[in-house]
Amino acid sequence: MYLKESYRISPKMICISSIFDRHGNHYSLVREEDRLFVVTLPPLNVIDYSIRCNGYNLKSALDTAKWLLGKNHLCPIVVDPIEQIILFPTRSRFHEDNIWFNPDHIKRTFFLRARTLILFMNDLSFSIPGQQSSFNHKLTTADQYKRLTVGPDRYPITQYLVKKQRLLLKLKKEMNKAEKK
Repeated sequence: MYLKESYRISPKMICISSIFDRHGNHYSLVREEDRLFVVTLPPLNVIDYSIRCNGYNLKSALDTAKWLLGKNHLCPIVVDPIEQIILFPTRSRFHEDNIWFNPDHIKRTFFLRARTLILFMNDLSFSIPGQQSSFNHKLTTADQYKRLTVGPDRYPITQYLVKKQRLLLKLKKEMNKAEKK
């Protein structure tokens, strides 16, 4: 396991959680598909940094989620609309034990001795305290939010802009032809 000064959330990220060193410094433990590492920033700072790289901030991402979903507690957020990265929390975003999950990597959940066992697409598993039904509700909400915000197409906004640009170029060519006549 190694230490990173900063980190931008990528589609490979499975989850991010808080850890503290022996001096009480608040860091993030990031689990990706093929590696595990520590970032020297708390999870909310890592998430905010990743969102700011896309031109907005954590507060606006939370406000949008609350507005679209009509709820104020434990909302999923869009971290990167182009890469379609959505994260959802297991607890309050300010709680030390909160873990942010990327729903794209979750294959299945099980209930095991008052804990929820999460099986990921890469066949790793992770256990968290709490009811499976509660976790599944958060997972379903995150999936619904993803469909609301980014839709079924891979790059919906980009596709629209490209089509619009092609139409404008076609109109411009036709106007140039008409002027030459």
